[in-house]
Amino acid sequence: MRSRGTVIDGMPVALSIVALLTWSNPAAAAKCGSTAAGWNVPDGAAVFSQSTGPIGSVLAALGEYRSHSMLSRGPDGWVTHATSITPPANSSRGFLGSECSAPINSSFLYASTPGLETIGQGAIYQYLYGDSTLNFIAYQSGARSDPNDAIGNDWLATGMTWASVTSTQDTSQTVWGQAYNGTPIHYGWYQYMNLQGAAQGVPGVNTGLVCSTSLALWQHDALGKSAGYPGDVLPRTYAPSAIQPAANALYNAVYNECKGTQPGMFSSFGAFLQTIATCALCFDCDLCDEAADQMVNCFASNNCGSSDGSKWHQVVRSTSAVSISPDDVGCWNGNGTGAPCSGPGSSVWGWDVDEAVQWNSGGNQYSCWD
Repeated sequence: MRSRGTVIDGMPVALSIVALLTWSNPAAAAKCGSTAAGWNVPDGAAVFSQSTGPIGSVLAALGEYRSHSMLSRGPDGWVTHATSITPPANSSRGFLGSECSAPINSSFLYASTPGLETIGQGAIYQYLYGDSTLNFIAYQSGARSDPNDAIGNDWLATGMTWASVTSTQDTSQTVWGQAYNGTPIHYGWYQYMNLQGAAQGVPGVNTGLVCSTSLALWQHDALGKSAGYPGDVLPRTYAPSAIQPAANALYNAVYNECKGTQPGMFSSFGAFLQTIATCALCFDCDLCDEAADQMVNCFASNNCGSSDGSKWHQVVRSTSAVSISPDDVGCWNGNGTGAPCSGPGSSVWGWDVDEAVQWNSGGNQYSCWD
C-alpha cells in the first residue's frame, strides 16, 4: 500500500411567458487550446490528476483521491481518455413540461460526449488547466515487463473503430472519438456503480466508459494474450455503507454548483436555469434540487431521466457498487479493497511511484477536446 505523502487529477424569475419560448444553452467553457511544449510522459504511461468537481467529491467521500486518469501515447504525442462536457439543460419549454421533472437533458446523460477520445497536447492542456483547479498531476509508467510499450501502441481495442467528429468549438479541428461495434463510446456515468465488462475489454451499457475503466479496458486488450499477463484489473466492491455518503456528496456537489454557492461544471447550468422563469413555468423556483437528484439517479441505476430522489436513496441503501477507480489503477488503494500493486488482478501501472509531469517536449500544438 502506497502512502500519499504530502502530494496534493475530473467535472450552473422573472420573465414573461413569451420569453420562456426563447432560450439558449449556458455559455460553453473553452475546449480548445495550445501548449508551448508537450508533456514528458512516456508512451504507455498512465497520467493521474485531481481537481475539484462532482467526480472528485464522489471519490473523496469514498476515501479516494485521484479524480481523473489518462493514457499517454508518448512525449509530445496523443492522449486517450474518457470524459464529458457539462450536461446541457432540457430544451423542452412547455408549461409544467418535462423540463420541470428532468431539467438536465436525459438523452445526453444516456450518451454523454465526447466520451472515449484520443486528443492532442493542446487539448489535454486546456482540459487540465483551463477551467478547473488542478491540485495534483503525476504519471506512472507501464509494466516493466512490457519494454515495447504495447499498451501505448494499441490504438484500437478489439471491436473498436475511429469515430471522428468536428469540434463543437472550432469547426477546423477534428476530435478523434472511438466506437465499439459501430456505436460511439460515450461517457458512462453508471460505470461508477457497475463497470460491467469493461475490464474484460467490453464497454458498459450502451457502450459507456469512464476514465479509469477505459484504462482497465486498454490493459486487457493490449496485454491480455501476452505471456505472464497477471490478469485483468480487479474491481473494487463498495458496500452500501460506503456509497451512501458518496451519493450524498454527488447530490450536494451538483446542487451547490447549480445554485452558485461553489464554482464548478454546473455553475453555468444553474445560472441558465435562473433565466427561464422556472417559478412560472414549473411552479418550482429551485430546479437545482431536481437536477441534482437526476444526476445521482443516473450514477446509481442508469435512470438518467428521473429526478425522483427516493429512487437513488433506495438503490444506495441496498446495493453494492463494483467498479475501478483512478486510485485502483494507480494502486493508491489506501482503504485496502482495491486492486493489488502487483501480481494477479493488478494494473500494469501499479508498480510505479508518482513521477513528475513536465511540459518540456516538442513544440507548440493547438487542438480541441470536444
